[in-house]
Amino acid sequence: MAALSPAVSDRLRALHNLPTRYEIAITRLDGSRALLCYTPRANRSGMLEALRQRGPAVLGWMAVPDDSLIRWDGKLRRLTLTGAGYVAPTGRTQRDAIMSGDELPYVGCL
Repeated sequence: MAALSPAVSDRLRALHNLPTRYEIAITRLDGSRALLCYTPRANRSGMLEALRQRGPAVLGWMAVPDDSLIRWDGKLRRLTLTGAGYVAPTGRTQRDAIMSGDELPYVGCL
């Protein structure tokens, strides 16, 4: 296993003794993805709360149509924004994302 860079070590050290946070991503219809948030609640209410808090950034990045609806797809565990894409857990934790070196870009920075 390769040695961790000091920056990665510092970020992982900051997570020590904190609750596990799960990666929630936004996926547009063209397949491009961005990080919505890391949350301890990777369920419907956690994803809705993250959308509420980051609404303007999400709307700008996804180009959500005015008549778009949010629909919960329980079988796939994702929120679908009709005509724009969907929000879903990626299956990774924040620690996994940092360790992999391929973190998604944050939607607020796009």
